[in-house]
Amino acid sequence: MDVRNAIDNPSDIHAWPYEPGLCVRFDRTRADSSIDELTSAPRLETGFANLSKGDESGEVDAVIALSRALVRLEICANEHEFVDSLKAFAREDDLVRAARHTIATLLPSEQESTRTMPASTASTPSVSAGLVMLLRHLGVLRAPRADPLRVFCHIPGTITELEPDATHFGYVLRGGESFAITREGRCHLLYPESYFCLVGETQVRGQGHILLISAFGYEGLPVVSGALGEWGRLRYIDGCSDTLLVPPVKKGDPCFNALYFPYQTKQTPHTHPSVRAGAVVGGSGTCVTSSRTLPLSRDTVFVMPPETQHAFQTSHAPSPERAALTVVAFHPDSDFGPTDEDHPMLNRTYFRFLHRLRSAERSVALGSV
Repeated sequence: MDVRNAIDNPSDIHAWPYEPGLCVRFDRTRADSSIDELTSAPRLETGFANLSKGDESGEVDAVIALSRALVRLEICANEHEFVDSLKAFAREDDLVRAARHTIATLLPSEQESTRTMPASTASTPSVSAGLVMLLRHLGVLRAPRADPLRVFCHIPGTITELEPDATHFGYVLRGGESFAITREGRCHLLYPESYFCLVGETQVRGQGHILLISAFGYEGLPVVSGALGEWGRLRYIDGCSDTLLVPPVKKGDPCFNALYFPYQTKQTPHTHPSVRAGAVVGGSGTCVTSSRTLPLSRDTVFVMPPETQHAFQTSHAPSPERAALTVVAFHPDSDFGPTDEDHPMLNRTYFRFLHRLRSAERSVALGSV
């Protein structure tokens, strides 16, 4: 692989015009220093001290300090967001009761373990400690973890060798004849404006501008497909839409998406818990971050480290029938997909009438009947 510009573990959002030989590598996420941030907050320490004396006001102090720490970590936009979110989730105006309800709902095992403790220790786990456990559960304070992946821009006219221990997602942005040759000797034509997913050792050759995103340690299923549709099949935020081009083989696996932004989109600022990487495949717009505005046009390649706030915006569309901006985006993980206990083949296999009833129950829960 002829790397001409290497960038390792960027900490901020970047967007570049397609640059042959550009290589962006991610092999770690932010360390678990978030806990240090939280426990070093003076008011949080005071709150924990008061809790040991049975002072409930210490709960409030600690939760407020926790909200301020989350602002510093850029998890929340302001000091009120965390507190207001707890109250809204629990439908409860009292902060401590709202926090307890949220912990009990989302961490029932922790709540149960507290109930079964001896009387002398049952009061020890505080609301604040429970919220820290909840933040871990939500991935906000996840321990150091790597989603090893690489973004590479193929150099037209050369051969890009792709490793055997990865699955390679890609999109042909433009250019002449290109193709991929797998280890088994299969040759796949890669047409302009088409997407693909190749597994294991592969050679990519040809004259095209080809975005290649390699997920190491993951074995997907090969897909070589055609052009994208005009609009997404699924609703997304702020009037945008999404199509799941390469779905997760199992729940938690990587996926590859197409995102469509209509005329005059002004997205709500948001974050993602893992890396996002992709390219603009049509139209134009901007990506507004917490510190700058990045221009987006066709063939722009972008990367977004975890928990980096951003919002896409558009002004005009090339025609009423097309999106103002279309991007493809890779996700290294998912919270969606089939499992060994829940997939179409199993769910629609009936041994007894009871299985039909359970299948109908699942459909009702999903809102499909």
